[in-house]
Amino acid sequence: MALVRAKEWIEKTFVLGSRPSAITIRKWIVLGEINGKIINGNCFIEETAPFKTPTPDDNEMPIVRGGSVLDELRTLGVLKT
Repeated sequence: MALVRAKEWIEKTFVLGSRPSAITIRKWIVLGEINGKIINGNCFIEETAPFKTPTPDDNEMPIVRGGSVLDELRTLGVLKT
């Protein structure tokens, strides 16, 4: 699992003006919405698979407007293509 600093991942992943804050990224990691780690207070994201892929048995995945964070971000159109 290659980790990248959250700031780099945010810049590569989100369009300008729609980038989440460091607090949001930390919350997503804690909630398990994205694959990452908090190391010495710094957020790192798994580079090759940043978004959690829900499984049929994954009853603990937090719900954001009825879906995952990835689904929500795609709907809003804030991810770079």
